[in-house]
Amino acid sequence: MLLLHVSDIHFRHPYCNTDMDPELPYRTALVDDVNSLARELGSVDAILVGGDVAFQALTVEYQAASKWLSQLAEICDCPKERVFVIPGNHDVDWNAIKNCANVRNAQAAISRVKASAREHELVTQLADADAGPALFVPLANYNDFAAEFNCQV
Repeated sequence: MLLLHVSDIHFRHPYCNTDMDPELPYRTALVDDVNSLARELGSVDAILVGGDVAFQALTVEYQAASKWLSQLAEICDCPKERVFVIPGNHDVDWNAIKNCANVRNAQAAISRVKASAREHELVTQLADADAGPALFVPLANYNDFAAEFNCQV
C-alpha cells in the first residue's frame, strides 16, 4: 500500500488564490515530486492530510485547498474518495468562538472539570440540544470542505 502524507499545507487568504502565494513554489515542487514518484512507484492508494489545511479557517482557503488536493490526487492516480483530511488548530474558526456565547460556555464547562471528568463532561455537552451543535460552530467551514472527502467532524 502506497500512502502520501502531507500536513500543515496552510492555504492562506488572500494569497492562496494568486501567484503571490509564498507557498506556491513549495506546493509546485511537491506536486512535481509526487508526479515523478507515482510514475516510478505506481499510483498512490491514499492521501492523508494531517491538519492545518487552512490558515484562518476561511471558505476561500478551503476552496483553494480543495482544488490543489484534487490536482494532487489526479497526478498520483489516487481516487478522490481515498483522500482523508483531519482538522488542525488552524482549521478552527477562532472568531466563531469569540462571537458565540454558547460555544464559549460549552467549552468553559468542559475545561472547568478535573481532567479525569472531562470526557464525561464533553459527552454531556455534546448531548445537550444547544451546547452540542454549538461546539461544532468553529469547525463549520472545515466541515463544509471536509464533506467533499467524507471526513467531516
